[in-house]
Amino acid sequence: MDRKLNSDEQWYISPLLDLHKVRNDLLECRDSAEDTIDREIQDRDRKTEAEQELEMWMQSLETTPGILEEEAALAIEEVGNIDIFLEGPSETHIQTLEEMKGDRKFLEKSVLHTHKHLLKREEQMKSSRQRKSAYVTSLKYDKYLLNGGMNTKCFRPQCSLTSKCDDDIVIVVDVMIPYNRQLQSNELRTSRLLKPQSKFMLRGDTLLSDLRRKLHCISDTIFPLENGLELEPVDVDETTASKYPSAFIFINRTFYVDSSHPNACDISFPIRKFMEQKEIFEETDAQVMEGVKIIDLQLRLGQPYVFQHSGNCEHLLIFHDLRLLHETDPRGIDNYPFVLFQKGNEKKCDFCKKSHVEFVVERHELLPNTYTYFCRSCFQEYNFVHGVKTHSFYAWPYTETQAVSTWQMDDMD
Repeated sequence: MDRKLNSDEQWYISPLLDLHKVRNDLLECRDSAEDTIDREIQDRDRKTEAEQELEMWMQSLETTPGILEEEAALAIEEVGNIDIFLEGPSETHIQTLEEMKGDRKFLEKSVLHTHKHLLKREEQMKSSRQRKSAYVTSLKYDKYLLNGGMNTKCFRPQCSLTSKCDDDIVIVVDVMIPYNRQLQSNELRTSRLLKPQSKFMLRGDTLLSDLRRKLHCISDTIFPLENGLELEPVDVDETTASKYPSAFIFINRTFYVDSSHPNACDISFPIRKFMEQKEIFEETDAQVMEGVKIIDLQLRLGQPYVFQHSGNCEHLLIFHDLRLLHETDPRGIDNYPFVLFQKGNEKKCDFCKKSHVEFVVERHELLPNTYTYFCRSCFQEYNFVHGVKTHSFYAWPYTETQAVSTWQMDDMD
């Protein structure tokens, strides 16, 4: 796919990364930075405050434009023994940052844009009724905090900042909304349809099979209801997930096949055969998904990969935000994949506008819309009389995302 997408020349796609090597490089950089900081702190602690002030003044004078090196050396030699650099701490009071914030006269005289912005915001807050909007802006992680529910704990410290966390990486993966139809040419040229359905934070030790079990889709519960028996209880064995349990995740020339279900098969075989016949595709391989960890992957950040399940339902997967595990991240490998964002698909009935949708009706002979959403009460009252179907239409059950995940967990148990 690298050759097909011309990945090396796309600004939003990173070079091919070996996550094992990336983790080792990041750990080496972190250790080097910690050693440098510790060394600077130790050097600073060995010097008195007067010596530190003298050193700073000497460095500043040496780098001042227009002063020759000989002049700087002479000036430093002349003033090197002045009492101001040899005495103890000066009695002159230096304002702290907190004191500066409360000193309005200081802020008014300041030339810093941050201080000017602070004064401007205070004036706006006095006259604006939408105080929350003045503070809460459209930041990158706002939707996680608003829609994440209980899972927003990941943005609060999970442990003491002084305790050491595991030497591991974390990476975020976006699962895009599927479009199981032929897109038009103008739709292919825009990224407007590229919307995330869910976002997960993964650790390097997270199994790829655990990520697959977190990928819930409404397509797994869709199946046509038998004519005249639409009100009967749903048979789980007739859903698409039960009839077509096979799935795979395609990442960088490798099809990771899900073999957890006893009736699963390798549905990537015809795709690989097709790709072998086209020169534009690289050579591909297939392997079982079970046992593969995220750290074992080779991938490109920003490049779309594919998750296919329930027949031909395809989701794009995009990996990004690769970094080391931090003390504020959730502890324990059991917490991963960690849900950062989950797009809800809750709908209200098109008739009563109150109850949740349970049925999708297609080609109803009395309705102008191709698809109509019904709650159970409206569906029964509008289409049945004493339990007998009165109109011609096709119906499917509609399952909300939360119910889909619950149903899949019960099915695995």
